[in-house]
Amino acid sequence: MNKVYGIEKASLLKRFSAYLLDIILTLIVATGVMALVSVITNYDDYNDQMEELYAKYEEEYDIKFDMTLEEYEKLSEEEVKKYEEAFEKFSKDEEVIYSYNMVFNLTLLIVTLGCLFGVLVIEFVVPLILKNGQTVGKKVFNLCLVKNNGVKLNSMMLFVRSFLGKFTIETMIPVYIVVLIVFGNAGAVGTVVLVLILLIQIVLVFKTENKCLIHDLMAGTVVVDKSSQMIFESEEAMIEFKQDFYKKEAENKKYF
Repeated sequence: MNKVYGIEKASLLKRFSAYLLDIILTLIVATGVMALVSVITNYDDYNDQMEELYAKYEEEYDIKFDMTLEEYEKLSEEEVKKYEEAFEKFSKDEEVIYSYNMVFNLTLLIVTLGCLFGVLVIEFVVPLILKNGQTVGKKVFNLCLVKNNGVKLNSMMLFVRSFLGKFTIETMIPVYIVVLIVFGNAGAVGTVVLVLILLIQIVLVFKTENKCLIHDLMAGTVVVDKSSQMIFESEEAMIEFKQDFYKKEAENKKYF
């Protein structure tokens, strides 16, 4: 198919520039939503309560929970015993457990809703308005989306690309891992998964024919240069064009 009319793949520089602009806009929307949700859920109150409980135990046992491995190894035998006793009581304190769970769960909720609204607004709602899968970034750099056969994409493909691809796999999996790492629940496995996702994206960009990322492979879309790309309204229109093209090509060969 590509030999007939060509898929005018956009340059990586233009794609990266558009992506960067869209990321900034997504973060602005996501930050606003997260701030609103944090106020509604009283997140700061639970976080302050958790900080007060940390301070209470640290003062009572004259220790510091937040220390590096190097600092821990320098503790005397008596200090280690005091630290372990404080940590054991701290970890079994029902008020601590409740506050920790609230902070952890609200953090996941706030981040999830923020990212969800950010991605869907910038990557789904805006392209529906601007048409041809154009985000603000793609509009600025004159890029658009088409199916990998040059046919105009539909709203379902755009939803798969934005929700399943960009939000679920490329945003929330890494974000959840980062949150787990911050709360000490992921460790080395989380870091390995993050690196693996990044490596997969890099390999896809340089090894796939249309320089696609995960979200484009899932939706069957391609980022193209709008000014030079022929976009068909339907599969039927694309087939009709091909038939006419080959017919004219065959007729021209008769005269040579």
